[in-house]
Amino acid sequence: MASPALPTPSPSEPAAASSLHAIAPAGVLRLERFLESVLKQNLDAVLSQRDELYATVAQCAQLRWLMDDMQALSRYHSFIEASTAAEAAAAVPLSASSPAAKGAANGSSPLMSKRAQADAYKPPQKNKILVDLGHHFYTPGVVKDSGIVYMNIGCGVVMPMSLDEAREFLRKKESVVRRMILNKSKEVLRIKYRIRLVTEAIARLNERHNGL
Repeated sequence: MASPALPTPSPSEPAAASSLHAIAPAGVLRLERFLESVLKQNLDAVLSQRDELYATVAQCAQLRWLMDDMQALSRYHSFIEASTAAEAAAAVPLSASSPAAKGAANGSSPLMSKRAQADAYKPPQKNKILVDLGHHFYTPGVVKDSGIVYMNIGCGVVMPMSLDEAREFLRKKESVVRRMILNKSKEVLRIKYRIRLVTEAIARLNERHNGL
């Protein structure tokens, strides 16, 4: 009785791929290497840079909303006024360059009283906030002057700005970053077009090599 014929093992996928590369023309191999090691890596790098720019735009918008919310809280909810008129008066010492001091030196007007200084003085807006120390652990804090924010303008330089100045800075920065995003999007389209051209060239070379 004849024994059944054993099935011949099929070649593995790596072996099949290596055999295909062995019979592929040299031009196809160079184009495939250029496609994988240059074009696709460049595309990934440009897309990553564009994502970072999108994150910067989102941060600018979030900061503007946060400043609007803090200003609203200062007006209606978390505003901390000076406790006494004496505290307000002590915060504004009478300087020699003030109009009252100049008038006193010239003898033309009497010296402004501490009470008048306290009435004319507008204390800085303060906010009570909760600071996240990490792992959702919050501690209370006080912003001494919510009308001033410190903006990082780049290269490690931090400048104090008023709310209006900070909003204008953020709007300009957002406009510049959006133009950079537009340039990155155009670069992405150029790289994708080159990838398409190289892919079509590889397909035509394979068809010509196989006699199709």
